[in-house]
Order: sequence, then structure tokens, then C-alpha cells
Amino acid sequence: MKKIAIFGSTGSIGESTLNVVRENPEAFQVVTLVAGKNINKLKEQIEEFKPKNVYIIEKENAKQIKEEYQEIQVYYGEEGMEDISQLTDFDISVSALVGIAGLKPTYNMIKNGKTVALANKEVLVAGGKLIMDTAKKYNATLLTVDSEHSAIMQCLQGEKQNKIDKILLTASRRAIF
Repeated sequence: MKKIAIFGSTGSIGESTLNVVRENPEAFQVVTLVAGKNINKLKEQIEEFKPKNVYIIEKENAKQIKEEYQEIQVYYGEEGMEDISQLTDFDISVSALVGIAGLKPTYNMIKNGKTVALANKEVLVAGGKLIMDTAKKYNATLLTVDSEHSAIMQCLQGEKQNKIDKILLTASRRAIF
């Protein structure tokens, strides 16, 4: 059974990932859920998937979750994101945080030397060399699961790397809050 950490669990990619878990309960166990501000959806996910660790941005929401789910380790704020993204109790993490907010947590997850399913092109646009060098250094596996970077990876499969000089991707300017 693969243990999964989902960073961005209340967004569309996170929800899709949880649908895969629902359809394959013998194959996956959710150990970490990371959300932004959608406390109601996060609570529904906690009830269904019973993770060991959760994150939500705001301290008051974190306090409420901790009161209701005392057996769960609850993180919040910038320091909490730093801490939860350095946990190692997963086999696969899904990095689906919006925009550049995903860069540091993805970097931390890669340093664990595990598999990171990347659903955020901005992480590669803003920190591509850092992310790729770190993945190589820590023998982490990067999987692309959404957006343009996935299409590019699929196009490059089987191609000789020395034939490609440069790939340009644009990034969105969507706010994280």
C-alpha cells in the first residue's frame, strides 16, 4: 500500500487524486492533507480519509480542527508549511499548491528522496534548475500530472536529450490567497 501526501487537497487536482484513492482503497492510504482556507472541505476529507497530518493556513481554523480531531497532527501558517513539507512518512506526494507557493514545499518534498507528482508548472518555471538538480541529488522521482509540463514530458519521451536546446513555459500570475 502506498502512503500519499496531498498538497492542495481541496483543489481540483487534490480532489481528483482523492477520487483515485477512493477507487483504489487497497492501493493507497492518505497520510497528509494540505489545504488553503477551505476548512469545510478539509473536514470532509479528514472524516473520509483519516490522515495523520493536516495543514490549513489560518491559526483559528487549525485550532478548530485540532479540537475536533485530537488524534491528528495539525499545522498552520508559514512555519507549519515548512514543517509539514519536510515529513517523510509518505511514498508519493502530490504537489498541487497554487502558483509559486508550491516551490519551497516541493523542494522540501524532493529532498526526502521520494516520488513527487508535480501538478504545478510555476514550480518548474520559477525554480526549474533548483528542482531538477535537487531531484537528481536526492534520487527523487518527479512525475508530471497536470498542465503544460506534463504534455512536454510526454512529447520528450524517447527523444534524445541533446536534440533539445531550450523549452519555454509561461507562468500564471494567480494569487495564492
